[in-house]
Amino acid sequence: SPSGLPVGSPRNRSPFKKAVCGLARCKLTNVTEQRVLKTGLRQLHALFIDGRQGEVAEIHVEQDIARKMLGRTFLKRLLKGEFELKGCMENDVASAQSDLRHLTAEQLLLLRVPTLDFQTTAGSHSARQSFLEMADRQLFSKLPPLLFRGGVALPEQLELVHALGVRLAIVLGAVQLMRTGWGSGKSSQVDADASMPALPSKWAFKLSGEHWA
Repeated sequence: SPSGLPVGSPRNRSPFKKAVCGLARCKLTNVTEQRVLKTGLRQLHALFIDGRQGEVAEIHVEQDIARKMLGRTFLKRLLKGEFELKGCMENDVASAQSDLRHLTAEQLLLLRVPTLDFQTTAGSHSARQSFLEMADRQLFSKLPPLLFRGGVALPEQLELVHALGVRLAIVLGAVQLMRTGWGSGKSSQVDADASMPALPSKWAFKLSGEHWA
């Protein structure tokens, strides 16, 4: 997609239909799911990356994997912010794409969040678009293991893990938007706190017992 977010996500541009906030559930209105998703990714970046950019940018892999990573140096420099993706050579971007699978969820967040608003339909940028699509697939598949606590077994179907990663980011984004007063007509955190009901501290996801142990 031109926006690059996210590959395979449900209802990529659909708005949440009705504003309701109560004890059972909360919904947003007049906002695209894509914006909510981006907000969630920025929140994850703030939680896991802020203040740790230099540490996260270091790529630690086994020697045999490192020898096969043609784009390791490129990815390390990109993670360190030495250049922007939009200014890279197409060949360099294409060569590094397959190596994205070796990055951690934190590294993918560090790489992806600065490019959330990168949009292009130009054929000359096809390698960049493919690179971002691969980064999204890897990122959303690695978010559940990053956030899980305890001995939760992941299903073998990668698409189920990916779908949950998208949902996790969306819920986190929705919570952040509600917390800051989206849809309440308030422009500040203080005003929002005065007009919005208290948001729950824990959120539940309904998962299929057939695939999740």
